[in-house]
Amino acid sequence: MAISPTEIIFSTEQQQALLGHAVMSEQVYEQCVLMGVTKAWFHSANLQSIWGAVEEFVGTNRGHHPTLTELRSTPAFKNEEKKIVDARIKALEAAIDMRDRIMFETISVELREWAKGQAFVRHMETAADLYNRKDVVKAYEEASKMSMEIERINEVALQARILDAGTRSKLERAERLAQKDKILSFGVSYLDDATGGICPNDIVLIGAKTGVGKTQIAATIAAHNSSAGKKVAFFALEAEPNEIERRLKFAVLTKLHRLRFPEAPALRYRDWRHGLLEAELAPFESRADMLVAQGYSNIRTIYKGWGDYTIAKLERDIMRLAPTVDLIIVDHLHYIDTEGQDTNREMKETLQVLRDLALFLNKPIVLLAHLRKNQGGRKNTPLVPDNEDFHGSSDITKICTQAILLAPCYEGNKMFPSGIVPKQLCYENGVAKPVWATYMRISKCRVDGSVTRYCGISFFNEATGAYEDDYAMGRLISADTVWEPEEYRPAWAKRGVIHMNASNE
Repeated sequence: MAISPTEIIFSTEQQQALLGHAVMSEQVYEQCVLMGVTKAWFHSANLQSIWGAVEEFVGTNRGHHPTLTELRSTPAFKNEEKKIVDARIKALEAAIDMRDRIMFETISVELREWAKGQAFVRHMETAADLYNRKDVVKAYEEASKMSMEIERINEVALQARILDAGTRSKLERAERLAQKDKILSFGVSYLDDATGGICPNDIVLIGAKTGVGKTQIAATIAAHNSSAGKKVAFFALEAEPNEIERRLKFAVLTKLHRLRFPEAPALRYRDWRHGLLEAELAPFESRADMLVAQGYSNIRTIYKGWGDYTIAKLERDIMRLAPTVDLIIVDHLHYIDTEGQDTNREMKETLQVLRDLALFLNKPIVLLAHLRKNQGGRKNTPLVPDNEDFHGSSDITKICTQAILLAPCYEGNKMFPSGIVPKQLCYENGVAKPVWATYMRISKCRVDGSVTRYCGISFFNEATGAYEDDYAMGRLISADTVWEPEEYRPAWAKRGVIHMNASNE
């Protein structure tokens, strides 16, 4: 019986932040000690040395907590070679800086569980040894001690989470400003303008029926953030092996082909996937491979492979990858295997695990999901599904921070509803663009609920493999069966189309 080492449970950033909080706050240091933190808790030698210096100072100064000046005067910073001292000072400064990025409360939740696990293993091993030696009374006493220690840890952790509003107000500003540069992009202008982007701690649920483009939008999000220098873990649970890389590469190939042959008809991914476009695209393969390597090397794809892939396995893999990535994408929710006894309950529990991970790791998770096959017996079918159409428990949209629904936008055999989409979005130099219109409905946004009253139309350009910057602004009316243009666009709709009277005919 053993507890997982702390480097598996706590990221480097969390260990730095905890040290920074403990160095700067006597109260935090005492709470950490009560929960069993020692220098062995850290897996960096420099962090171990700094913690050891604090321990030694407190022990030799009758419990007095050191100031930064006093800490730098300890043997750990004075009696070592210059390069060692410089490395420890740098590690100390990084830890103090990290405490402004990660609040102690967010670490203390997992720290409490780690401490309880340590207490459980330690006491149960002792109890088992006593029981095997026929000392049953002492074995039961040891089990009782375990219960009391776990309750003490719970009390300590509770006190660590209780702060007055004034203190929290000061802390929130540092946290908010630290997260400012960590906001990521959807790579879709309508979603970015409406939501402000993907924030740390977000769990974004994107739903669509089969064939509408869930995997494509997931690839778009991954590609856009990778190009911006962000690292992405992409769990492609539905895709065939190498599918995500194929979609990224095809977008690059079509761009290269279009630059060489601007008047040529649009090429389709399906035909290329089936090996029918070798004559057209083979000359661009080596160049495309180089551009994919340059632009998308920050994307790490994990395919499902054989056997069941449960939430426990996904949680384990996310924890292992989290310290090295900025964004986690799971495509998709319904390919996470369940035991099947109560699918709705297990689906809700899966979302809760992912939500806890996003909060604990301070890393956003984008989660793709299927929608129900029917519309719940409604008399008139809505143009765009709503939260009730997510397949599984109705609670899953309550757990996420953003919910987005996609639906194809067409009228009869026309690509767009007539009279609502300006020609400039559909034509270029008099030639029809190979674009596909998609309704995008933000059905939940915790940071700004007002955006849920709108429904945009975004345009995926098959020739470029990306969404157009311009989008159409509108609302769903008549029980969501009619989309009408929004005459007065909100201030955030910077790239929303203003003039909606041009016909597509």
